[in-house]
Amino acid sequence: MMFIYMNKLFLRTFLFILILELNWDVNSLSELSNLPLKSDVIVYLKSIERITEFCGRHKNDIDLNLEFGLFLLNVNLRHFMTKRKTRLPSDLKTNVRRILRANEPLFDFFRFMVNNGNDLNHRKDKNITSLFINVNSWVKRTKEYNTALANKGSSRVEYLVEKYSSWNVYMDHVDDALIDDLCSTIYEEAQYIALNGYKHADLLMEQICLCTLAGHASFLQRRWLSSLLRLQTSHGCFRQNLKPSASVEALATKPWRISKKDTQLIMGKRCNGHVTAVAVATLGAAVRYIVETYY
Repeated sequence: MMFIYMNKLFLRTFLFILILELNWDVNSLSELSNLPLKSDVIVYLKSIERITEFCGRHKNDIDLNLEFGLFLLNVNLRHFMTKRKTRLPSDLKTNVRRILRANEPLFDFFRFMVNNGNDLNHRKDKNITSLFINVNSWVKRTKEYNTALANKGSSRVEYLVEKYSSWNVYMDHVDDALIDDLCSTIYEEAQYIALNGYKHADLLMEQICLCTLAGHASFLQRRWLSSLLRLQTSHGCFRQNLKPSASVEALATKPWRISKKDTQLIMGKRCNGHVTAVAVATLGAAVRYIVETYY
C-alpha cells in the first residue's frame, strides 16, 4: 500500500510540475507575441518628441536624472543610426535626426551648468556626470536584442554552461553573465509591478531601460508600454500616477539644481522629473527594438 501511495504522490508531483512547465511555455509565447509592432514606432517617437520639446521649454528642470534619461535615449537612437541607417525609410530617419538635433542644446545647457556651478554639496553628483559624456562608448557596449525571456532558469548553472561553454569562456564574459542573472531576477519584479496596476511605474521603467541595454527584449512588453504612455501629461512630461495631483501649484521658473534628490516633482507638482527621465529612455529602447526587428 505504501508503494502505491508513493507512486500516486510521485504522479501528482510530476503532473503538477508538467502543468507549471506548460503554463510557462504558454506565457512565454504570449509575452514574445506582445512585443512592439512596426507601426508602434510612430507612437513612441511622437511621445519622445513631446518630452524633448518639454525639456527645451523648461531647461531648468534638466537635472542629473533627466539628463541621464536623455543620454540613454541618444544611446539607443545612435546605436541603430550607426548600424542600420541605410535600411531605414527617409521619414523615419528624418524624425530620429530631428530628435537627436533637439537634444544637443539640452546637453550643452546641462554641461554648462555643471561646469559653472559652485554647489559644493553636490560634488559627488558632478562626478557622476562624467559617466555619461561619451555616447559612442555606450553605443559600443549596447547589445542588439534577443527574444530569450529573462525569466525561467537564466540564473541556473546549466544556463551559464550552455551559454558560455568552458570556464575560460565564462570568465571572459563574466560581466554579461552577471547582468543576465540580475535581469532575470528583475524581470520577475517587473511582471509583479505590471500585475499590480503599475503602482511603481518609475521602477518598472528603470528596469526596462537598463536591461534593454543588455539586449533583453522581453522587457518591452507592448501592454506595459501602452499603460506607461498614459502617464504622459499634456505638457509632455510624465507623472507618477494616472490620477493627477490634487495639490498643484502655480507654474513658476525655479533655479537650476544638479540634483533634486527626493523632490522630483516639477511643473508645479504636475509632473515627476525622474519618471520623465526613465520614460524617455524606455521609449528610446522600444524604438531601437522596432528598428532592429523590422528593418
